[in-house]
Amino acid sequence: MWVTDRQLPLTINLNTATEPELMTIAGMDFAAASKIVHLRNEKGFFRSLDDVKPLLSPELMKRFGSMSEEMKRLPSYHRD
Repeated sequence: MWVTDRQLPLTINLNTATEPELMTIAGMDFAAASKIVHLRNEKGFFRSLDDVKPLLSPELMKRFGSMSEEMKRLPSYHRD
């Protein structure tokens, strides 16, 4: 029911997401989510998708690329 009320798709920030949040992405398992969180904790925030490319399968990288392109097409919004 709430899905039809949403105006913007759910977004995931790789620089702040937890393993369970990352696992809401289709194809993301606990091992891949843990690698992302571990790398982020070890090296700091990601600057681009290229920073996580070595950790993920080609299928997940393709999905992340598609999600990134979709976010670029959405209108900007501001939090009050």
